[in-house]
Amino acid sequence: MFYLSFQNQLQLLLLLGFSSYIFATALTIKLEDPRIKAAGLSFAIPLILGTYSFFVGPYNVNGASMYLELSWFLLILVLTLISLLQRPSESLKFLYVVIFFLPAAAIIMQSMLLRLNYRLFVRVFTLVLCAIELLMAVICLLGKNKTRVLLYSGIFLMAAGFTLYGSGIQNLFIAIIPAAAGIYICAHYFYIHSYGVIKYEHSKFSHELERINRSIHVEVIRRVKEIERTNRQLVEKSKMDSMTGLYLKTTILTLLENMIERAPTSRFSLLILDIDHFKDINDSLGHQTGDRCIKALSKLIQTSFRKDDIAGRFGGDEFVVILPGASSVRAYVTADRFRQTVQEKSNPNITISVGIATYPEDGKNVTGLLDAADKALYTSKQNGRNRVTCYNMVDKD
Repeated sequence: MFYLSFQNQLQLLLLLGFSSYIFATALTIKLEDPRIKAAGLSFAIPLILGTYSFFVGPYNVNGASMYLELSWFLLILVLTLISLLQRPSESLKFLYVVIFFLPAAAIIMQSMLLRLNYRLFVRVFTLVLCAIELLMAVICLLGKNKTRVLLYSGIFLMAAGFTLYGSGIQNLFIAIIPAAAGIYICAHYFYIHSYGVIKYEHSKFSHELERINRSIHVEVIRRVKEIERTNRQLVEKSKMDSMTGLYLKTTILTLLENMIERAPTSRFSLLILDIDHFKDINDSLGHQTGDRCIKALSKLIQTSFRKDDIAGRFGGDEFVVILPGASSVRAYVTADRFRQTVQEKSNPNITISVGIATYPEDGKNVTGLLDAADKALYTSKQNGRNRVTCYNMVDKD
C-alpha cells in the first residue's frame, strides 16, 4: 500500500472501508428491492480490485494504480446501469454474473490494458456517466423522489471526484472529497434501505405490539370488571328471594347485626308485616292466588318506601322493612300509610297487619328487636287485623 501515492492510499482506504460495509450488508440482510441488492453486490468490484491492488503494489506500482482506477470506473458504471432500471427485471440476474466477472477480466487483461490508452477511455466515459447521474438526480429532485436522489447524487459525486482526480488536479481535497462524499452517500442510501428498514419495521411492530398490549390490557380490565360485576350480581341474587326480589331472612338478620355493631348509638325502626287471613286465601282460592298476593305486596313494598329503606321476606307471607334513622312515631306514620296503600291498591285485594320495634328503645340486639316487633304484630292481629302497632303500645302485663 505504501508504494502507492498518498492520494491513491486514501482512495484505497475509502474503497475498501465503505465497500466492505455495503457488500456485507447486501449479502447478510434481506433487501426487498433486487435493484438495491444488485447495487450492494456491485461493491464487490472495488473490494476485489482494491485488495488485489494492495497486494501487487510492491511489485507493480503501475498495475496497482490501474486496478485502483478501474475499481472506481467499473463500480460507477455498474451502479449507473442499475440506477437506470425503473423497476426490477430479469436483467439483474445477468448483472450478478457481470459484477464478479469484471474484476476477474480486469486482472486477466492486465497487460493488454497497460499497453492501451485505457485512461482516456475511462475519463471520457466517466464524464458521460457523471452527466447521466446528474440529470437523473435533477429529475428525481423535481419529482420529489428524495430516496432515489440520494443514490443518483452519490454516484454523481463518485464520478465527479474520480474525474477530478484523473484530470491531474494536485489539490488533495478537491480530488478526494467529492468521491468520499459520494461513496458515503451511497453507504447512507444502503443503510436507509437495509438497517433503516429493519429499524422502521421494528419500531412499527413495537408500536403495534404496544397498541395490541394496551388493547389486551383494556380488554382484560373490562373482562375483570364484567366478571366482578357478574359475581356481585350473583352474590346479590344469592341474597334475594327468587319470588319477590327482596332480601332473604338470613341477609336481613346479617344487615341488622351490622347496623347495630357499626353504629350502636344510631336509631332505626323495624317493621314486621304479614297478609291478613293468608291461610284462608290459600285454602279457598288456591296457592297460585296466594303467590299472586305475595308478589303484589312485594311490588308495593318496593315502590312505597325510600331508597335507603331495606326490605326482605322472612318466609311465607311475612315481610320485614328496616327504616334507618326512623323513630317509633315516624315509623308508625310510614307503616300506616303503607297499610292504607295496600288496602286500596293491592290486586288481588288484601290487607296487612304490622308490628313495629325501634332500636335501641325496644331492643338492644337483633333477637330483642325481632321479639318486640313480633309481639307488636301479634297485638295488631288480636285487635282485629288491618292495623299498625308499635311495641311501646303493647300491654306488657
